[in-house]
Amino acid sequence: MNCAVLFNLISQKQFWKDPILKLFHYWTILEQRTKSVLDLLRFAAEEKVGKGDQSSNNNTIKPSPSRKDRKLKEKRKKAITSLQHILERSGSLEDKTSIQHSDRRSFYMIYQPLSGCIRDRAEKRNHWASRENDPVFYSMDKDCRPIPFPVIYACNHENLSKNKNDHLGHSPMGGTPEELLVVANALECWGKSFDSRDSKWMPKIFSDYSDQSQNRNAIKQSASSEKDEHRKDLEWDGWNSSKRFGLEMQDPFAGLLLDGKKTIETRAYDLPVSLIGKKVEVLESKSGKDGVSGLQDIIFDESVNNRDSKPSIQECISRVGWCKFEKVIKYNHQDHFEADESLHFVRKESGYGWKNGMTKVIYGWVVGEYFKYDKSFKLECDRPNLSSLTRRMRSLFELKFSNVSKVAKIPAHGVKKRKKSNKKTQYMGGKLKKKRRF
Repeated sequence: MNCAVLFNLISQKQFWKDPILKLFHYWTILEQRTKSVLDLLRFAAEEKVGKGDQSSNNNTIKPSPSRKDRKLKEKRKKAITSLQHILERSGSLEDKTSIQHSDRRSFYMIYQPLSGCIRDRAEKRNHWASRENDPVFYSMDKDCRPIPFPVIYACNHENLSKNKNDHLGHSPMGGTPEELLVVANALECWGKSFDSRDSKWMPKIFSDYSDQSQNRNAIKQSASSEKDEHRKDLEWDGWNSSKRFGLEMQDPFAGLLLDGKKTIETRAYDLPVSLIGKKVEVLESKSGKDGVSGLQDIIFDESVNNRDSKPSIQECISRVGWCKFEKVIKYNHQDHFEADESLHFVRKESGYGWKNGMTKVIYGWVVGEYFKYDKSFKLECDRPNLSSLTRRMRSLFELKFSNVSKVAKIPAHGVKKRKKSNKKTQYMGGKLKKKRRF
């Protein structure tokens, strides 16, 4: 079933026709208004950094601007005036008669929150695409499978008239999650340019934002770099630096590790060598789907986030302690992995367990020293000090603190070392041998 067939079916069903057409009509209006807001913020940033300014100190004669350039200049002037009025109404100006004070909070109050909304929209579209590609649909009749969303993206008046009967809605913006992520990044760059009045923050793409076709290749490249920031490899230089990292662990595994019961943390990927012996914060998240992270790629503290579209650090995780991994072992056989269940606490039926025919290797991060925060230890685990979390590889996050000087040192007497097990397991020739120490 294609979009044209869907349109004909809706037309035949009078009960559904009007509600669905109205729904897509409102969706189209929302997309158009979003584009208008993006244009206003872009024009305001361009005017602030002096883009298109024809003034010059030399005596060279420059050609008079074209009609298109004059209209664009007027749009920029109107945009910056509108944005300054918004900041004044929101109370962000200390002195409403001075324009200089309007720069301080425009990024956090306007550009960054809208960027978060665009990122949220991209994430939802990505999740919908994943659901629609579920293999279960291939076992169903073709008429029962999901159909493409019956809208046209990045459209202008020309292609809108050509596809008028095949789509129920249209958008002047790009429709893929990658394109939306680039828009979100551009918003943050525009905000920095507006605040600093420095053109170096202006994004290289979107020289003509309305022409999506010219920016398509740049969008793909920028989206790829966006993903690379959260998918670092084991050889990334950042691991071997002064950066601080945290490991997301779902409840109850974080508590088991910091209680000294779980002495091996199992993962489907290796631990960067530079993190062995290095303090790693334990970030406890709520229990959820096995093998699926419940955190966004970037999370801010509630005082910095300042928006409702994204949960803050305090809503997502709890800093419950830290640990050091002393080495990594490889489980190449199912029997070997299941024999150490008392060490890693992963049951056979768990989603983290060994899957026949699919699992080839599981890595065991052996825990060395560890420390558990409690209510009496208020300085190290003082959450407001942690300003942001940025995913670097799978469940490993880079931690940034707003006030590093206040981060206290951990008392030596509070650090615990894992207890040596009296059970030694050896794997030889497909057989398990257990030795006990007396």
